[in-house]
Amino acid sequence: MDFVEIQLPSKPMKFLLRGPTGAGKTFNALHIAVALAAGKEIAFLDSESGRGQMMARVAKFKYASLSGDYNPAKYIEAMNSAVKAGFGAIVLDSLTQAWNGTNGVLDQVNARGGNSFTDGWGKVGGPLQNKLMDAIITCPIPVVCTVRSKMSYEVRKDERGKSVPTAVGLAPEQRDNLSYEFDFIIDVAMDHEGTIAKMPPIEGLESTINPSEYAAFVAKILTWMATGVNEPQTWNDIKVRLQGDTHRTELAKQMKATGTSVSDAWAILEGEVVSTESIPDNPVIPVSRAAPANNEITWGAVMSYATENDKGAKEGQRGVLVGRAKAERSRDVAPGDVLALLRDVVAERTIG
Repeated sequence: MDFVEIQLPSKPMKFLLRGPTGAGKTFNALHIAVALAAGKEIAFLDSESGRGQMMARVAKFKYASLSGDYNPAKYIEAMNSAVKAGFGAIVLDSLTQAWNGTNGVLDQVNARGGNSFTDGWGKVGGPLQNKLMDAIITCPIPVVCTVRSKMSYEVRKDERGKSVPTAVGLAPEQRDNLSYEFDFIIDVAMDHEGTIAKMPPIEGLESTINPSEYAAFVAKILTWMATGVNEPQTWNDIKVRLQGDTHRTELAKQMKATGTSVSDAWAILEGEVVSTESIPDNPVIPVSRAAPANNEITWGAVMSYATENDKGAKEGQRGVLVGRAKAERSRDVAPGDVLALLRDVVAERTIG
């Protein structure tokens, strides 16, 4: 087993907001997502029979309905689509229906028949729930989830000292171990105030959050995360980042097998073209990717230059520079010399 020294990682945060119906979970989730998205669009995945559309008054987002069929696979497909579309954050409102809604986990366990433990949970329920949670936790962008809590009422004193029944949330309507997976868990009360039940060790965060304070709350989190690094530090990190990208996942496996370092592999993978549809026939050669100084030339720099300057899909030109770089590397040519060769190819192509 390989052991590596880890720098402080910067990762997309995963939030869970718990509370009874009407507590303001969706409202607060959107405020958190707006701050996390950092100016990018938000994907709102609604399983609450269209009620999320009313939140357009609260924040701007792109909407998709999950109502009617609450198969966890549908949730996963929607999240993957949001990632590929380039959204800055996902609001998943809510996880309750994936558990007890039509075609949700419980529904599929009950429909399985046979022994409820070995056949129902062992072959259906457990795998379904695990795949859903893995998709949320490994999602490469922030995800803010809500979950209903079972309702109960307590008699409390209001501001005038009068005894009034007050709705309170009990256990979430989801699997018991749901809370283990999230970075932040916030319990939302009927006055919309949030109480932090779980969070990383971030100094300066209050234990309660007023609805008007979510922007400042998330800003402190982002400041804390900014001290970390965004690049993958292990092969498993790369696997998570490439979730659903079969082309680059296969390339990563090949590089791992040949002993490429994680940092060099990621430099190559970041520049690797995924589909020919995204490649212009006559791309502009980026000036910013001029050759680095000699003391900075690595195979990662060579491959990044090659992928960013390949001519494109026209007439079979895709991958010419990358193929040339790989061929020269297999002959043990120094990375600086290979980069010089690639620059000559680019220059001749530009002049011609």
